[in-house]
Amino acid sequence: MARFTIIVPVFQTREILRLFLDSLRQTISQDTDIIFVNDGSGPYVQSVLQTFGQQNFPTRCSVRATVLEHRVSQGAAVSINAALKRMDKACDYVVFLDSDTILLDKWQDQLLPAFAAPDIGAAGGMLLYPQSGGIQCCGITYCGSSGRHLYLNALPDMLPMTSPFEVQATVFAFCCFRLDAIKEIGLLDERFFNGYEDLDYQFRLREAGYRIVTVPEIRQYHWEKSNGAHREFNRKSNLGRFWKKHGQFVRDDLFSFLQARLERLPLGKNSYDAFDFCEGRADAMAVRSWLNGYPELDVDNWTDVSFACRAQHSIWLPELLDSGMVQSRRPLLFLCDQMVQMLDNQYWWNLRSGFHTEDLIVDLYGNALFLSQFQHSFWPGKKIR
Repeated sequence: MARFTIIVPVFQTREILRLFLDSLRQTISQDTDIIFVNDGSGPYVQSVLQTFGQQNFPTRCSVRATVLEHRVSQGAAVSINAALKRMDKACDYVVFLDSDTILLDKWQDQLLPAFAAPDIGAAGGMLLYPQSGGIQCCGITYCGSSGRHLYLNALPDMLPMTSPFEVQATVFAFCCFRLDAIKEIGLLDERFFNGYEDLDYQFRLREAGYRIVTVPEIRQYHWEKSNGAHREFNRKSNLGRFWKKHGQFVRDDLFSFLQARLERLPLGKNSYDAFDFCEGRADAMAVRSWLNGYPELDVDNWTDVSFACRAQHSIWLPELLDSGMVQSRRPLLFLCDQMVQMLDNQYWWNLRSGFHTEDLIVDLYGNALFLSQFQHSFWPGKKIR
């Protein structure tokens, strides 16, 4: 049996925290030390954490809980480092968890095979939105200077990748490290305040020769609540520091994930009229160039409609396309920042289905699917990031 250390920085409301703690208590299946760091959440949260450590666990495993306290929030990096300094160095794996995740059964058992290769330094799972069940994150993908959550909002069962699959990084909401890797690269860089400390740490891991994988069978829910003080204010400085340290190690890997998605579609040999709705112009041009060279797609021309679109808003096709386009006998390709921008088009799709059913949506998160797959009154995931 393996031994785990779980580190949980806590800057959280009590209701969400209790959901997390209940799921944690129910899903421990290996010998485990848990270190909570109450990062300025107040005395009530401190008492809840103390009580958790006194509970019985429905398992025969050895489980111990410790609570550290910061009276004022010091951020995720400082909190995790405080726990790393206190943990038992005899464990095998160290898991970083957010206090707003909901853990599902067997996640510890499912992690162990992912570390069969000695160069696997870290492994994540598939995070889902509790509100919808759509994919929140199953790794980070890059195109140019932009990092995005891979396959955002897609159906979990539509994931085209085999398990486990390699990524450049994942998120600390759920991330497991081999202890030897942590010993080699040391503590987190505390100059990152509540943002990008997770990417920085994993890039350091990869630069040391380790690989990072996603295990899609591990599915956890993540609320994305209470991410810590001053997070938005520090975003620009955190991002700039990340690129200054690791820019030369970032790979443009979006296209490999997009190709994996397209290979699952029966594209045939259609010739497409393509429309560009992307606000992210540099990334859109890179994806357009790649699509033009993709052998299974014949894109005759591109129409740029991006001037009328915003990445945080819905795309209304009747307002943006020529009225005769709905009757086109050629398939259409829609490139957008995020596929869920296309959801509010039921009227247009109903008209369009009488003329063609192989129109294609591609987005900057690696998603690719037919409009016919997307015509649902309920789609699992509408989060616009």
